[in-house]
Amino acid sequence: MPYRMWNARFLCSQPGCEGQRLNSCGLYRTVRRVIDRVDDYYMGTEYLECGKCHKKSPAWNQAILKHLGPAQRIEFPAVLSYKLALDRSIVRELRDRTLGNSPTMLQRKLQEHHYTNYLEKTIRYQCALGKFAAQFVSRPVSAAKALPPYRPVPTARWLLDVYVYDVNSRLDVLKAKVMSTFGTILKMGSYKHVVKKLAGEAAVTAAWSINVGNEHGQVLMSMLTASEASEGLWNMADGLMKRFESAGMPEPKLLYVNQDCCGKSHTEARNLFRKWKYLVVRLDIWHFMRRLASCVSSESHPLCATFLRKLSAAIFQWDEGDVKRLQEAKAKEIQSRGLRLPVELTSKELNTHCRRKTRGAAETEALIDELLTIYKGDAGSESLGVPLFNAHKLEEMWEQQRSHCACIQNPSGISLYKIASSLVWSAVLFYQHLGRPDDGEEEEEEEAVPEVFEEEELEVEEAVDHTIPPPPAASDDDDDYASSSTIIRSSPTQLMEAP
Repeated sequence: MPYRMWNARFLCSQPGCEGQRLNSCGLYRTVRRVIDRVDDYYMGTEYLECGKCHKKSPAWNQAILKHLGPAQRIEFPAVLSYKLALDRSIVRELRDRTLGNSPTMLQRKLQEHHYTNYLEKTIRYQCALGKFAAQFVSRPVSAAKALPPYRPVPTARWLLDVYVYDVNSRLDVLKAKVMSTFGTILKMGSYKHVVKKLAGEAAVTAAWSINVGNEHGQVLMSMLTASEASEGLWNMADGLMKRFESAGMPEPKLLYVNQDCCGKSHTEARNLFRKWKYLVVRLDIWHFMRRLASCVSSESHPLCATFLRKLSAAIFQWDEGDVKRLQEAKAKEIQSRGLRLPVELTSKELNTHCRRKTRGAAETEALIDELLTIYKGDAGSESLGVPLFNAHKLEEMWEQQRSHCACIQNPSGISLYKIASSLVWSAVLFYQHLGRPDDGEEEEEEEAVPEVFEEEELEVEEAVDHTIPPPPAASDDDDDYASSSTIIRSSPTQLMEAP
């Protein structure tokens, strides 16, 4: 009863009654059954009447509740539907749609709790009735009233409908959260796996799903289009630029794309984000590798994994300074044990303590050219003589992709690694680096590179030791480091060996 308890001021929403105050006119005759976790409870409200048009409305009407402040709105215990209501504690459980948590599962749990509670009440009633009847042994006791019938919990579909009502009431907040996502390193790509999930009449309305994500793995914007060159891309880009401008956020520095990265004139991606004058456009290395890997004769070819590993080594190299410090620390550890063994670095140690960087356009082009020449010869055939590549298709693809060797190099002035934590190993200070993640949707397209290796998960301690000096200031060399997560996450190059 917000009018009686809080002395809230409500206004009539009918035409011609703007500003007219609503007055209390008693209690509303109808009470609502609210589904709770274990049992039901009933909720009543007051009746409010306009002094001008005499229209009456219950106080739980949405047109009236919107006049309350946030602190008062959260006191309202349930979400109302047409006949019933659902307690907000249950609605909150519907927000977490994880594995095994669905409206059907929630409805079954509520059904079990309610039926168990009904049986317990029945047992208590029968026991109390038996004790009462034992007091009147000499004369018969009139028949007791029948137990009220058990009322089942509504269906899972009703729970989902109530959840939709709850989302609709929080729509402005949800929009604000979505529109408050920004980033300095963006990635834009077009994919088909989302469109394949459309059913019914909507199945033929879109062909591509275009997403824009940031360096934290968050999606800034997503849209469905009939083609990759749709006019809706311009509206999406204008809205994204307006979002940054309205919030006063700095412009993004880097944009990774899967196409339209370079050309004689301004690229299509640069034209889309024309207001961001200092935006650097780069081709995602994952897509660059996929284009070459699409020329393999079979994904199950025995040499496919070896080729992908060497292709990655032709693009990336470990930072020499990080590798040297790691070798020094491991050598000191071996010497402290009184052993004389060669220093061998494992793949996990390299991924944890060392950074990768691109080799440079000229060196990358020369190494890939040499690698393809070798695999087009006898070295590219298995024991039965089946070649790894379709030679004619590979030559055409390499001629097209040769110019993109400069597009996959890391830009200067932009750091693609962040320091997660630090540790001291054998009196040598190390910083554990994490590559900035991408949106993680590349591997879903039709001609995806086969995943021939299993990814190694990187576990990093988040605790900070204040006795360790802070990391050194970033230099120009640090800006050339590549982000293995941003560019090639879930790819065979994740386990690239040290050169």
